[in-house]
Amino acid sequence: MKDESALTRAYGLQNKRELWKMRSIMEGFKDQAKSLMAKESVQAAKEEGQLLQKLMRLKLLTEGSKVENVLALELKHLMDRRLQSLVYSKGLARSMKQARQFIIHGHVMVGNHLLTVPSYIVPLEEEAQILFDAQSALSSLEHPERVQVRPDITTQLKTAEPASGEASAPAPSAVEVKA
Repeated sequence: MKDESALTRAYGLQNKRELWKMRSIMEGFKDQAKSLMAKESVQAAKEEGQLLQKLMRLKLLTEGSKVENVLALELKHLMDRRLQSLVYSKGLARSMKQARQFIIHGHVMVGNHLLTVPSYIVPLEEEAQILFDAQSALSSLEHPERVQVRPDITTQLKTAEPASGEASAPAPSAVEVKA
């Protein structure tokens, strides 16, 4: 129960039922893999290929993986492929809960489709197409809820090298930038 609560908090889930659904999906993949490993027929080989292709499209497995690798998958791998997790990891939201809110309120598009389902498992080819809806107020860079990525001034100062032969001047102190 502690693990479930920790995962529920970490992934910004509304309730444990969402976690149980993801666990059920993962168990389905593993059960199918176990069943296919026990069989040695042409049909089983075909189904193995289909299962592996599906898991590669979902970016749960890499190219060249075998059916045995399906058994090593963990629930967190599937949770990381949810739309809610990807919106957060792409930096479109400040927290997992905010990512969930943006999705439910209809601000997030995947390709040409407006999605309002945070648990949507995003295939690899759609991952790069996650963005704010053009009609959403969040599509404006000046919106106060948008995450503003600013380069760290101190990192820039440390990486800048003085020209050869010049004495290096002391680096100015970091100044906090306010918008």
